[in-house]
Amino acid sequence: MNPTSHDIFTAALNLPEDDRIRLAGDLLQSVIASGGDAERQAKWRQEIGRRWQELESGEVQAVPWSEVDRRLQQMLDNSGHA
Repeated sequence: MNPTSHDIFTAALNLPEDDRIRLAGDLLQSVIASGGDAERQAKWRQEIGRRWQELESGEVQAVPWSEVDRRLQQMLDNSGHA
C-alpha cells in the first residue's frame, strides 16, 4: 500500500523544524526543476533574483521564521481557521 500525501505530510510534521524547512525547500525545488515550461522557470528565477537584490540592497529586511510563524498563527486565530 502506498502512502498518501496526507500520510507523508503527517509524518513530516514529526520531523525537527530544520528538517521540515529543508524538506519544504526540496519539494519546491523539485517542482521547479521537474519542468513545467521554460517561461515559468525563467519567471521564477527572475523573481528570486529580484527578491535577492532587495535583500542585498537593504530595501527589505528578512524576517525570522519564528516571527513569520507567529504572524501566520495570529492570522489563522483571527480568522477562526486555527
